[in-house]
Amino acid sequence: VCADLLPAQICCGDRFVQICYRCTFVDETDTLTPTPKTEAPTVQRHPLFIMTQVTKFLRLPIVSLLFAAAPVRSLNASDIPRVNTPAPGAWPQANVTGCGITGLPPTDILDSCTEVLHPDAPDIRGYWKDPSSGYILEHIAQCGSRWIDTSKSVHHDFLSCTGVIGDSLGCLDYSGIDIIKKDGLCTPITAACKFEQDGDGNKCINLYTNTSVGTVTKAVSRCLQANGTMMWVNPFGAVLYAKVPEEDEPNCVMCVGGDHDGVVVYDSDGELPCVYEERRWMRCKDDEDAAESSTSRGDSITGSLALYTTFASCVVILCSVFSMLTS
Repeated sequence: VCADLLPAQICCGDRFVQICYRCTFVDETDTLTPTPKTEAPTVQRHPLFIMTQVTKFLRLPIVSLLFAAAPVRSLNASDIPRVNTPAPGAWPQANVTGCGITGLPPTDILDSCTEVLHPDAPDIRGYWKDPSSGYILEHIAQCGSRWIDTSKSVHHDFLSCTGVIGDSLGCLDYSGIDIIKKDGLCTPITAACKFEQDGDGNKCINLYTNTSVGTVTKAVSRCLQANGTMMWVNPFGAVLYAKVPEEDEPNCVMCVGGDHDGVVVYDSDGELPCVYEERRWMRCKDDEDAAESSTSRGDSITGSLALYTTFASCVVILCSVFSMLTS
């Protein structure tokens, strides 16, 4: 005859359950018949089981939880407000001075736009320079049917290239020539843009304006050439622009020559003392590393704080789940 109670521990799924068997012999031909003893089982939560449950609860890997990006929201060109050249007041200001960009021209206005470029538009996004002088002269931003031409002095923002003057979707801004040549004089202009092709089939952005007698005329064309250059046609002639390589894109505006030679600004809030003819939109080498290093340190600290905050939040979640499962 065996012992009255035989304790045993078995694994039921993800739990350990202890049961007892009562054994008896009926006769010599009978075998042991295990009969579970009726009593409440003792449940033990194994640490591995707890971690398994935490993983099931979270579903996502911890790394994904820490670095999960916010959902990207689509943003059309029309969702971004119009940008104007700085002026003493709201457009239009006339016969007053004080118009014009004073520091580094902002060129990130359409960076958040996700709308697909219009199929008829030439892709001329980026910085452009005159190869003969090497001077960077303009930056072009595009999204959908919108495009913004930025120079050292002005923003010319065309909300949509409809080709219609007066529909409020063209450029409502100031003359760059008058700002440069007449010491910041504010002269309002209105123009419309239209996507067309030149005689060789190159895609162009053509600008139209009203003449002094009220007729509509094509004033300026920018056509993307097959070799990646851009032909800029204006009332004074034509210039073949070259795309500025990414590593040479400007990060400053510097006064070159004159009484303020060497004065430089790295941001749009700066104000250069020199006239526009002496300003060079360029890639500064001397102070660039220090400026970028300072920016990088700031970004690094901000990023570290954000990561720490996210990690701390995740720890709180894990501790709450652990407490719930062990209670």
